Amino acid sequence: MNKDIRHYQAKSLRERLLFKQYLKDDSNSFNFKYTPFDSFEKHDVTFLSIKDLNFTRTISEIKVRNIKYKSTQGGFFIQKDKYDYLMAQGEKYDRIEYINIFEDGILIWDLKKLNTPTFHTEFLPTNNHSDSTKEKEVGFLFFWDADVVINKEINIHSTLKRAYEILTRIGK
Repeated sequence: MNKDIRHYQAKSLRERLLFKQYLKDDSNSFNFKYTPFDSFEKHDVTFLSIKDLNFTRTISEIKVRNIKYKSTQGGFFIQKDKYDYLMAQGEKYDRIEYINIFEDGILIWDLKKLNTPTFHTEFLPTNNHSDSTKEKEVGFLFFWDADVVINKEINIHSTLKRAYEILTRIGK
């Protein structure tokens, strides 16, 4: 198997493992539908939650960042194609979450509550394990606009190792 594809699959599986471990362990959330970890979907999970007899339909995109990957202006990157896709789902979902998981915490933005970011073209790393760059259209999400902030130590590297072990076990 191509090494880049296997790495993509492991990173995608890691996103789902961290989501389940740190974010949605409450009994008020259910009906989780994860996209396949070996697909190139623009979202990772949808689910329902209930609070005070009100149902909330949520779609989430999860990004695990090795560093607080932000611009010099202090914003955290979101790619325009992912933003556009997620916002196009607005009719079907009450919350549109963009989740960034770091070693020292988690930031969650509800994109439906924010103004549309200003997008521009910038050369950014092609991916987390490459020195090459690629022109990408990005906007910024800011810390102070995050709907949820979780400060906790998260071992993103051991979770990636666990994802590789799972892939090996299932023959991927």
